[in-house]
Amino acid sequence: MLSDAKMKIPLSDPIWSRLYSAHGLEDIQDVLRILREAWDADVADDLFWESLHHQDTLYPATYAALPWILDIAPKDDIEHKVFASTVLANCEDHRNPSEYSFQGLSLTLNDHAHSWVPSKLNENDMKQLSHLQDWFGAQRQSLSKMCLDAIPGRDPDTILYLLYGPLETLGAGPLGTALQFWDNGERLETILNELPSPTQDQLRVGDEIAELLSENASDIFSFVSEWIAAVSEKAGLQLPQAQQMQLILSSDP
Repeated sequence: MLSDAKMKIPLSDPIWSRLYSAHGLEDIQDVLRILREAWDADVADDLFWESLHHQDTLYPATYAALPWILDIAPKDDIEHKVFASTVLANCEDHRNPSEYSFQGLSLTLNDHAHSWVPSKLNENDMKQLSHLQDWFGAQRQSLSKMCLDAIPGRDPDTILYLLYGPLETLGAGPLGTALQFWDNGERLETILNELPSPTQDQLRVGDEIAELLSENASDIFSFVSEWIAAVSEKAGLQLPQAQQMQLILSSDP
C-alpha cells in the first residue's frame, strides 16, 4: 500500500530536525503540514525539485516525505507521480548495490556526516532509516505501476519522465538512457554506438513498454520499436515477440 500510515513519520517527531535535504535542514515537516491543509502546486513543486531532489541527488528527507506526499497529493495531480518516477530513476546506490540500498538512505552513520548539515543524524535514527529502506524497497513495483498507469493522455515530455523510473525498477535502464539521448536529439546510430547493448530480459521489458506507448505516444513508440530492432540485430539477440509480429505485419505481401 503506497500511502502506508505506518511509514508516515509523525510531523512532530524530533527526527525531522535531523532529516536533511538538498540545502541542509529545511523544515520539510512544516511544508508537509501546509500541503496537508491545502495542496498547493507551487509549494509542492518547490518541495520536489528544490529540496527533495537536486541534480539527481536524493536525501533522507526525500524518503521520509514520500509516504506523506503519496497520501496527501490529489489523485489527479501528475507532478507528484513525475517526482516518484524521478526518485525511482535515481535511487540506486552504486557504491553499495543491493536490493534495499538506496542513494541518500545509507545506514552507515558516517555517510551522513556533512559539513553543511548542522544537526546530525544519530545511531538511533538509523533504525528509522532502515524502516524507510524496507518500505521503499517493497513499494518500488507499486510506485512504477502508478507512474505507468498515469501515462494515457499525457504529453510526450511528461510520458518520458513517467517512464524513466519504472524502466530502472524493471531492470531496463539502457532503454531509459537511450530515451534520454533521443530526447536530446541524438540519432539512433549514435545512441547504438555510445551505449552498451541490453540483455534479452531488458529487451523484453522494452517490448512491453512499447505496447503501452503504441496508443499514447506515437513518436516515442516509434523510437522504442526502432531501438529494439536495432539493438537486437547488433547484439545478436532474439527480437521480442511483439516486435516480431510488428515486423511481419509491416512487411510487403
